[in-house]
Amino acid sequence: MVVVPIRSLNTGKSRLRTDSDALRRQLALAFFLDTIAALERSVLVDRIVVVSGDSTIGRAVRSRCEIVADDETGLAAAIDIGVEQLRKRQYSGSVAVVLPDLPFATAHAFDTLFLCAQTRSSVSD
Repeated sequence: MVVVPIRSLNTGKSRLRTDSDALRRQLALAFFLDTIAALERSVLVDRIVVVSGDSTIGRAVRSRCEIVADDETGLAAAIDIGVEQLRKRQYSGSVAVVLPDLPFATAHAFDTLFLCAQTRSSVSD
């Protein structure tokens, strides 16, 4: 199980310098969708819970991921919301938290990371 918290496209990736807010939003969405695609191809991922209140994000992955709304109170709160959603569904196994801006991540990299994490309580960047 993987939880992917993502801020609204209107506020996400605010440190990214672009010529327009529209381009920044498009880049943030593209980064997120690349990350989701790699997670979907991972043989070790069976469910992805996306935590976001952004309707564009929800529409982009609605048929592929479980969407849980949040009110953008911060990263820690979004993670808690995603984990709680899994617990409500009686899931009691390990949960990985993956940030949404890994556009060059691959399924193989996630598989390696998740296998490594099974022997540790946390894995650094």
